[in-house]
Amino acid sequence: MSASYFKHDKENFQYITFKARKGAGERIVEAAAATGQSTNGFIRSTLNKAVESATGRSMEPDEPMERDKGPQDISDK
Repeated sequence: MSASYFKHDKENFQYITFKARKGAGERIVEAAAATGQSTNGFIRSTLNKAVESATGRSMEPDEPMERDKGPQDISDK
């Protein structure tokens, strides 16, 4: 992977790890597949629902990352 990929990752993401009992990982992967999501997408959407329920706010930042912006959001520089 390119250096720019790692730079983008470092600037835009926070890695969070957690421990789960043996077998939980396989169940999470199965649940993600059953909903048609990636494992990461499934975990993020599930956690976001819990965070919104608990706090009334999304866990995602209010501003989209540059790569998620559409052409209408990016000004010519």
